[in-house]
Amino acid sequence: RKNPEVYDYMLKKEAEEKPRKVAKIAALNKSLRIVYARIKELYDNMALAERAKTKTRSKTRAKTKVTA
Repeated sequence: RKNPEVYDYMLKKEAEEKPRKVAKIAALNKSLRIVYARIKELYDNMALAERAKTKTRSKTRAKTKVTA
């Protein structure tokens, strides 16, 4: 019940006259997809930040070599 979207989805499946176990499994799969998407988004953001950090370092190194 912590995620109302998943709970509502389970209730929708039960309203479609699916057995309770099938509705729970469908809700679990939906929950897993949501969690996976959040983790993927987190890692993608971390990768973007790391690339930006690397670009900043390489620009700094290039400036240092030119002035030296």
